[in-house]
Amino acid sequence: MDEDYVIAYKNGSFYYIQKIDKTQVLEKLLKILIDTLRFKNPIIIKNEDIKYKKRYLKEFIRPFRSYGLKLYLLYLFTLGSIFYLYDFSNEKYELNLKTIHNTTTKLQNDTKFYSISKKVANIYSVAKEMNIDILSIVLKESILALEITTLNKQSIYAFFKKIDYKSVENINYDEDSKRYQANGKIKIYRR
Repeated sequence: MDEDYVIAYKNGSFYYIQKIDKTQVLEKLLKILIDTLRFKNPIIIKNEDIKYKKRYLKEFIRPFRSYGLKLYLLYLFTLGSIFYLYDFSNEKYELNLKTIHNTTTKLQNDTKFYSISKKVANIYSVAKEMNIDILSIVLKESILALEITTLNKQSIYAFFKKIDYKSVENINYDEDSKRYQANGKIKIYRR
């Protein structure tokens, strides 16, 4: 439009268009808008304001075209990238250290020498308490295979229960020696 017209725009539609003289004063225009169209708080935008806004935006954007600003932004980006990469590689390094530590402790625990002498000594002392004779002890893959004899069948069950058995394979009665024979397995626990 030209600068000689006034347009009233409210809620998405035009309400008022009038040609004005350049001599009319702004207050007179406001009075017309408030009295005839019942506008409560009219906002007046002049063409000069729009021109000023366009000029201001052009001047505001212009510094982004300068060489110094580009160099400064490149410097900030480089510093940020270096910090990020350093932090990221540091986290990877710490993660690698943790996995190496966990692996070495696991290997140390798996390859540790475990003495079974305490377990065997305990088996002999319990057998002596219950009047049980141990015929053989065989160690295979962290399992002790026992062969025992006794006069009382109940003492066999009590013996295996006391020494934390894995399984009792068979119990036989030998009529020649009038004794019970039993085979059982005991698990040797690793930590």
